[in-house]
Amino acid sequence: ANQEDHVSMAPAAGRRLWEMAANTRGIIAVEWLAACQGIDLREGLTSSPLLEQARQTLRERVAHYTQDRFFAPDIECATTLLAQGALQRLVPDFM
Repeated sequence: ANQEDHVSMAPAAGRRLWEMAANTRGIIAVEWLAACQGIDLREGLTSSPLLEQARQTLRERVAHYTQDRFFAPDIECATTLLAQGALQRLVPDFM
């Protein structure tokens, strides 16, 4: 009693957090792709300036879907853009 366990779980917790952050980036990437596709399908209507910049940032690397295709490269590209802070760089301009 009254003794602390000296086995640190911090490395395991850090690794798990790293994996959770990577999974979250993947989820946000898929949502970003879906949102851009939805905006593209409403051609002729305008969105907010921030959303248009976010859409344009993704569309510079990932084309609009006109037919079915393998999505893994597009998801990887969007995930990489997120990891590089592509969306974070847009936000300060609008705050």
